[in-house]
Amino acid sequence: MIRAQRPELDVLWDELARRMGASDSPVTTVTLRGLGDEARRGLADLLGADRLPGSTCRVRTDAVAAALGVDVAGLRGLVEDLRGPLANRAAVRSAERARREELWAWLFAEASELGLASWAAKIRAAGVPGGDVEAHRQRLADVLGVLDALPSDGISLAALAADVLGDPHALDFGRWSGFLVLEALACLRGVPPPSTAEGARELWAAFGVQKDSLSPSVLVLGLRPSGDDPLACGLRDMAEASEPARITLSQVRRWPFVSGAGSDVFVFENPSILAEAAARGWAGPPLVCTSGWPNVAGLTLLRQLAAAGCRLHLHADWDGPGLAIVQLLVARIGGEPWEMPPLRARPPRVRYEEDMRAELLAKVAEGWAG
Repeated sequence: MIRAQRPELDVLWDELARRMGASDSPVTTVTLRGLGDEARRGLADLLGADRLPGSTCRVRTDAVAAALGVDVAGLRGLVEDLRGPLANRAAVRSAERARREELWAWLFAEASELGLASWAAKIRAAGVPGGDVEAHRQRLADVLGVLDALPSDGISLAALAADVLGDPHALDFGRWSGFLVLEALACLRGVPPPSTAEGARELWAAFGVQKDSLSPSVLVLGLRPSGDDPLACGLRDMAEASEPARITLSQVRRWPFVSGAGSDVFVFENPSILAEAAARGWAGPPLVCTSGWPNVAGLTLLRQLAAAGCRLHLHADWDGPGLAIVQLLVARIGGEPWEMPPLRARPPRVRYEEDMRAELLAKVAEGWAG
């Protein structure tokens, strides 16, 4: 031990400690660089060499062990006696990789439920800020919590942030959480993320946050509510003319739907369905279009129809966002998926409502006639 503690051998023990702590594999050789004359003489003396090694040389660990009268395992113990416990950096790296993979698997599972797999891929590509996996998971869980709370019924941005994140400013423009939520909302609507505060306000508004009651609207065709209020009368006239009507949030709040028990309402994602039906002089059951991700006006109307006893039949594109829309409506409003693949599985093939419009309208009309 005393022989090994000679200061001229410090470079050897430092390199052995570094290599042994870096890998689970046995260390058979180490390369020493920048050796001075004292270190070269000390190394030659230890190994019983008849000449000095160069300033850069390779040293076999079994030769070092034999010179000190120990085996390879004993050499590791000697290095730990001289340099302290050897950290298993390979095991640490492996555990870190496992934690990251677990994080991304969790995020993809949660995001896919919302039709946000591409958004999750961008998050993964950005990596883990600061390398703290657990802290990043909590931040992402907070963001997913905000997304789960949308669309809202007109809550303010500060109230949403306070309710979900415990900080009324957490979703302000320029804040990390707000940025990630806006990226997700832009992904759902198929638009670029907003680059200005004004653009951010408009995107929040599309999901019912801090919005006036006139801008959010929902498209309908063939809706014939009872009553003599202006909205009911106007919708009946539009239905008779087979003309789609756009209803604002203000209108459905001022003149709510309270009748329609027993009627069937078919809910679609794409306006092309209603356009096709109108062109045919639609005389079938009421059709409602969410125009993509449902906004607060659409959710309010569908809630009123469901409360009035209407049976809601839900359809959307056969892709990730479309399945997520139907899942959202089932969870928030009720109703049943109609002519859809299983919601919790990848669709057998992607199909868009634009390509199915004639087929879908024929099935609605056939069922209605029956």
